[in-house]
Amino acid sequence: MRRSFGRVVVLAVLLVALAGCDWALPRFDAARTANDPVSGLSTRNVAQLRLAWSKPGRALLGGTPLVAKGLVISEGIVGGRLTTTASNASDGSVRWTAPADFKPGAVDGNTVYGTVFASVNGEPNYTLTALSLDTGAVQWSAVTSATGVTNAVNGRIYVAGCVCAHGDGHVLEVWSAATHTIVWQTGWNPQAAPGPAVANGVVYAVGTETASVPYGLTLYAYDESTGRQLWSRLLRPDCGLSDPVVSNGYVFTTGGTYDAKSGALVTAWPVCTSSNPAVVGTNVFAVIQDSTNVTLVSFNGASGATYWAKQIGSTPATDPLRAPAVGNDVVFVSNTQGVIGFDAATGKPIWFAGGVDGPLNDPVVANATVYAGTTTSLYAWRLPG
Repeated sequence: MRRSFGRVVVLAVLLVALAGCDWALPRFDAARTANDPVSGLSTRNVAQLRLAWSKPGRALLGGTPLVAKGLVISEGIVGGRLTTTASNASDGSVRWTAPADFKPGAVDGNTVYGTVFASVNGEPNYTLTALSLDTGAVQWSAVTSATGVTNAVNGRIYVAGCVCAHGDGHVLEVWSAATHTIVWQTGWNPQAAPGPAVANGVVYAVGTETASVPYGLTLYAYDESTGRQLWSRLLRPDCGLSDPVVSNGYVFTTGGTYDAKSGALVTAWPVCTSSNPAVVGTNVFAVIQDSTNVTLVSFNGASGATYWAKQIGSTPATDPLRAPAVGNDVVFVSNTQGVIGFDAATGKPIWFAGGVDGPLNDPVVANATVYAGTTTSLYAWRLPG
């Protein structure tokens, strides 16, 4: 039976109408849904996707490209040096190259936010750096105790990670884009998910609670403006860590679905996912693996009911396993051979792009184009015309 995505897509279109159909944040939006409902792609036209261009040295190492205002921001090795490049989305030609060792994390408005690593007297040092989206020129920079930008919304920049030089734990810093100062911060030791989700005035983050009972991996909710903790909820210990995703009044993370207002457990997932999920309404798409297979699974995050599961590879798989992305009613996921598009309702494979020079990172979907990169090249598949 085919399920309809119509109502969910209409609502999502209304929510992102002002943002257009770029993929300017690591998981599309601040809520980290990885769902672009106005991507220009659908089950009706996805089979027409063709390779538009491929460029060496443009892959975003360990992550995804960012797409904003006609540019594709990606990070790769050029001439033996870590280099971030802004390519024209139309043909892949270079618009500008960022300062050395700049690692992009998010685009907000006309600014690209990222971090720059440097070794100072043998110690790791990171600076939060803002670049002009148009030219790549440095607008401002400031020293941070975290390692990477993971979100940017409502004039705030979220910087997370662990420098870990002297046994320090993971840090989440929330910066003001206007004043270039930290508004509030928090931290955990020894484990945390890289990216918080931000929705409806609340910041959701996952970290390890070691200061008070109950101990263990915990979902936290903070007031977006002040950083005041609203609630915390201990997560199930038997599932792998994943970023929180907010959709339809729920938080989806680390093997469970939780009420976004109270943190109460709604349901334990039928599977433990092996990568960050994509979420459309309450429909969760995630990659799992067992001793023999790597599988893309679709299930209802509110009830736990499984819709479908499709094998996309074999174990042992390339680590880390890739996170899916949704464009309208098509789910895209990478494997060691290329990118596969599945009908989101039925799980039927309806598109495949191979011929790449290695395992691909997470795909992104923007402006009727699918982007994905290997460790050596960035690829763009686009509708003709």
